Amino acid sequence: MKKALFFSTLMGILTAFAGDGEPSNVYFTHDISPNGLMKAYKALNRPLEGKKVAVKISTGEAGNNHYLHPELIGDLVQSLKGDIVECNTAYAGSRMKTKDHRETIEDHGFNAIAKVVIMDEFEETEIPTPKGSVHLKSDLIGAALKNYDGFVILNHFKGHQMGGFGGALKNLSIGCGSSRGKSRIHTAGRTDDLDKMWAKIAETPQADFIESMAEAAGAVVDFMGDRAVYISVMNNISIDCDCNGHPAKPEMADVGILASLDPVALDKACVDLVYASDPEKSASLRERMEKQLGPHILDHAEKLGYGKKTYKLISLDGTNPPSTKRVDINDMKYDPKDLPENWSPIPVGEPNDAYAQYFTGKSYLYSLTKEQVPAFGVTFEPACRNNWHIHKAKTGGGQILICTAGRGFYQEWGKPAVEMTPGITVNIPAGVKHWHGAAPDSWFQHIALEVPGTEQSNEWLEPVDDEAYLKAVNGENETGSKTAVIYFSWSPDGNTRFAAETIAKKVGADLFEITPEKPYSTDFKACCDEANPECYGKKTRAVKPIEGLDLSKYDFVFFGTPNWWGTMAPPLRTFVKENLDALKGKKVCLFQTHGGGGMQRVGEEFEEEIGDAATVLPPKAFTGATIRENVQALEEFATERTNTK
Repeated sequence: MKKALFFSTLMGILTAFAGDGEPSNVYFTHDISPNGLMKAYKALNRPLEGKKVAVKISTGEAGNNHYLHPELIGDLVQSLKGDIVECNTAYAGSRMKTKDHRETIEDHGFNAIAKVVIMDEFEETEIPTPKGSVHLKSDLIGAALKNYDGFVILNHFKGHQMGGFGGALKNLSIGCGSSRGKSRIHTAGRTDDLDKMWAKIAETPQADFIESMAEAAGAVVDFMGDRAVYISVMNNISIDCDCNGHPAKPEMADVGILASLDPVALDKACVDLVYASDPEKSASLRERMEKQLGPHILDHAEKLGYGKKTYKLISLDGTNPPSTKRVDINDMKYDPKDLPENWSPIPVGEPNDAYAQYFTGKSYLYSLTKEQVPAFGVTFEPACRNNWHIHKAKTGGGQILICTAGRGFYQEWGKPAVEMTPGITVNIPAGVKHWHGAAPDSWFQHIALEVPGTEQSNEWLEPVDDEAYLKAVNGENETGSKTAVIYFSWSPDGNTRFAAETIAKKVGADLFEITPEKPYSTDFKACCDEANPECYGKKTRAVKPIEGLDLSKYDFVFFGTPNWWGTMAPPLRTFVKENLDALKGKKVCLFQTHGGGGMQRVGEEFEEEIGDAATVLPPKAFTGATIRENVQALEEFATERTNTK
């Protein structure tokens, strides 16, 4: 009977349930990179290739470095053979006059990736606002927008001094407005005259301005129709706009890239992710949005009918999307309660007293079968979770979890928590440090399948305390160690590069390469002639800044180097010397590759360079000749070191 119940459950729990209504799809990826941007664009399934494409961005005021950089957007723009389009500003600054604006565009590097068109350089044009608009009968935009038949509205989501926040709707309204059009929007139709604008702004109620932005955005949306896609990048999230030459430093952590065919749903999802983030780090932005009535633009836009606030967030990362509802400590419930009838086809079972010492909260256990592949139903009351733990095995081993009822989370050390709902399956290899448990406001049940192996055991570790638990379930990705792998490799297909990539993949680390300002010769003998005196003299070699690396984000750093004449490669020595302050308080660990010499002085000299700045874990040397056949050793090293308390 238990076997029949078990297999019928496996068939039933894979059924997907659709929500009520038809919300707009909003796609999400944590990957803020050129690849992540391309992935978000392709997910929309509205190809613009072959069209004359305008990519609308903010080119950023001189002195501002938070705008979307050419290195991030270049691949997408060039794949569409698109033009970057912008309009001049209505305020005095580096982008008010076309000549100054073009100098800023050049300084910010956009000319290097595409033709840049200032849409109102020569003329403006008028387009009607949506039916139901109460402030603007029409919108004034840069006339060049009409020269295109495909549109990418590419937004940097952040705060805004006047609008509360800037996203897709601001980029469509203020961003596409000519200078006089901007005056019309800011004054809710009171004047197009820039000389009178600031006086009229003082007379304009804030709600009128916010609603005027919604109306102007709707005019552009109606003009573009189904020829447009909308993408927002949530990085460098300052409370100030990219139009501010001296913006406040970002306090919130980067979030990811979102994309939709509905600009209203897109902005709503971004706003929700702000409210779901760390309340201390997002406090300034939330205060600004609320003070400036920023979210009201979503209400008015939805009322005008060109988008909706209801949406479905879809992850492009192979995991559940981040939660857009923040859970607070007050939501945590530990008191048992009666479950609804037919909550799950698997019984709750008996109190899991034998393992109670390894759980926070109360859990229950029901044995499905102990034959062939042992399987158990485990039920967690709200907020119950087990300790960090590792399933160990000499060969094979590990565990498979299948959610059967309720809502819960699974998290591996150093990675974001994954939400589990009925039908979600998680495969846990042996040797991986992890925990799983219920959401704070929901019971949770999963089947636990023990994967066969040899010499199997469980290592129970520290509890997941309330602070770490709440950060995990709120998508703040601060539980466990955030890990980076930083390496130097002489050859593009070198052994150190292979080791670094393998380690990063195993533990979910971010990967960064050290590049000398003056590269070594690609000829082996010539390289030896250059590097030999540097190594014997313990000299350094100047290195380039690493794009995107912020060491403050990491708790654990692996460093990789080849063994050159018994010591570390000079570029790694340079990087360590230049970043000692940034490494303070972290754990660091060296791996090196060699041709037969072993560790020699490499580990010792690395530890000397680090000094007291960081905790240095034991290094490991890997033989280059066998490293590609010995991936398991690299993975075990990576797992053991990152699991070190």
